[in-house]
Amino acid sequence: MMVELLAVLILLVGLGILGVWIYIVRQGDTEIEILTAQRTELQLVSAEDGRAVFVAQIPLCNLSAQDGIILDAFPRHLLPQEQYDAARVESRLELLTAPREDGYFEAVIIEGNKGNSFVLTVTLTAKNGLVAEAVAGMADMPVELYYQIVGRGECTLHKERLVLSAAEFRAAFAAQPVVSDAAEAEPEPATAEEEA
Repeated sequence: MMVELLAVLILLVGLGILGVWIYIVRQGDTEIEILTAQRTELQLVSAEDGRAVFVAQIPLCNLSAQDGIILDAFPRHLLPQEQYDAARVESRLELLTAPREDGYFEAVIIEGNKGNSFVLTVTLTAKNGLVAEAVAGMADMPVELYYQIVGRGECTLHKERLVLSAAEFRAAFAAQPVVSDAAEAEPEPATAEEEA
């Protein structure tokens, strides 16, 4: 009788462990993907003092039912000076829902089957002070987006690549009614009050 009870108890514990294991396997691990093909076109945010700031939004989606955390994300633009030397180029990546000005990426939970968007910011600072010339001579710019995620499993580092074309930079710059570099360089005439 005692042996039969012990066998039934072991069988029930084994079935419970099997049930939990099946549940975990069906939940899977997080699978966060950056949808670079669905990014927005570049838009010019500002152009002044020899600087032009462009932004594009890049959607991301958690394709699994399991919540995941993006621990870190950053861009690496690939534009060597041998290819383009008219401006200093800077890039940064932040979440659309949590903008920051300090360049720090704050970890974020992406719920299962939901998403968010990254904002990629590219700043061109013209070396000669004329941002219109720097944009006119722009080259195609590959950008690698690195992001580190964690879910049920270990942390993993992922990389997606996109290319911002020179034509896209020029179109975004031309589409915005901004003050030209020549107008920026000219001092405004003094008013009668300032002269007095």
